[in-house]
Amino acid sequence: MSGQPSSLTVVPIDFSDNTPAVLEQALLLASSPDDIRCIHVLSNQANMSPGTLWGDVDDEKRHKAVKKYFIDHYGEFNVSQNQLEVRIGSPGFVIADYAKEIKAHLIVISSHGRHGLPRLLLGSVTERVIREAHCDVYVLRTQK
Repeated sequence: MSGQPSSLTVVPIDFSDNTPAVLEQALLLASSPDDIRCIHVLSNQANMSPGTLWGDVDDEKRHKAVKKYFIDHYGEFNVSQNQLEVRIGSPGFVIADYAKEIKAHLIVISSHGRHGLPRLLLGSVTERVIREAHCDVYVLRTQK
């Protein structure tokens, strides 16, 4: 094990209006654009969904669609498709696990600032990441 600390920064991508601001902040905080690792977490596909039943949609097609959309919409941030990981599962846990797996030193994530019943019903990916992450988490508060 080398004595060099990791310089990797994980950026969860949810394709919301907040995504450009989170990418910009992560690029400011990272040592280099090459140190950025984005992750998008897909939900498990329901076995009874029409796309699954008819065989039109599978996980490989979903992964490819996410990567294409990422490059088409965020290519100006100089983050390549190879720097985007697409996984399936519960976002908060998957993001924290991925950061630990690659030994990231930082996660840059947005918070939608929901409170009360909406937060209770929707859950909070950001809160879960903060609780589960092994590294520092930088939360970018976004406008409602």
